[in-house]
Amino acid sequence: MELTPEIKRIASLMSNLPANQRVLKFNCSKQQVNVYTEEFLTSHFTIHPVAYLPLEKCQQIWNTYIEGNTIDIDTLSKFNEELEKSVEYINPNQIPIEYISGHSMIGKCHKFLTLILDDEYLKKVIIPIWKISLGDNITKLSTATKVHEITHTQLERVKQTTKNYHNKEVLPIFLEKVAALELDNSLELLTACETMRFRSFLECVLDYMKKTITRELNE
Repeated sequence: MELTPEIKRIASLMSNLPANQRVLKFNCSKQQVNVYTEEFLTSHFTIHPVAYLPLEKCQQIWNTYIEGNTIDIDTLSKFNEELEKSVEYINPNQIPIEYISGHSMIGKCHKFLTLILDDEYLKKVIIPIWKISLGDNITKLSTATKVHEITHTQLERVKQTTKNYHNKEVLPIFLEKVAALELDNSLELLTACETMRFRSFLECVLDYMKKTITRELNE
């Protein structure tokens, strides 16, 4: 991506804008977010169970089979078999939620990825999910964010389900917008959703700029 002067200027300006105040009128409880999310997803889709395993258990299996060992298809197969025996397949709405400091469009689906690029292994690898993080400023927009993250669980529950990983954010972002529109047909929540998503993108641009400058100064 080429960072033109115009992109840099827009990113700098947008990063200084105050948080969208319209979101504040849509405050709701964590329980309401859970209910809204489940109602939205089950009314439109067949939701598939996902592999859940606490991080500590994932790390324990990794240390037993992978850490310090020769990485070959036999080792990887044993590792994957142990994962498969250990995971629990649950409704993604039951994945533990961690609330972290931040606005209602902060979210992340935490997966235990081994980052081993072996074609045979990738065809059958289990990808356990151990939690979802959401911003602790809870509003109806948190529902859109949770919909976004659960969509990731459906797309990425098996490696290579999403053929083009450059596009893995397209459907989650689209569905977060649909959820925002269904929650508020006045378009106010959808507008706030789009504004905050755009700001997040520009913050990524600024972060990329800072890292690029730091790297160039250190060379």
